[in-house]
Amino acid sequence: MPRVRVPLPPRLGAPIPYPVKQSGGSGGILGLLGGLAGLLLCLLCLATMGLLGLFAAFIAVTAYLGWIYRALRAAGNGSSVNYMNMAILLAALCFAGYHKLRRSL
Repeated sequence: MPRVRVPLPPRLGAPIPYPVKQSGGSGGILGLLGGLAGLLLCLLCLATMGLLGLFAAFIAVTAYLGWIYRALRAAGNGSSVNYMNMAILLAALCFAGYHKLRRSL
């Protein structure tokens, strides 16, 4: 197939100059602010995801401890047994919290 050349239409005067912002000036400050805003947004997003994970873990721990408490309450019907079971659960929570805090430091 032969190639056909199509002529371009003639230009109607000089080309239109587009406004171009020169580099320098306030661009550096705005670039710095944009970078800091992006970093802050990223940190806030990570903190939000961490809080959602903590909330989900808290729901699971609460359900598990409720199951343990019901099992312990069904094992003994006396009030002294209930107080002893609550003390055991509280000691287990304090022990787990202490080790979590110690490991994070």
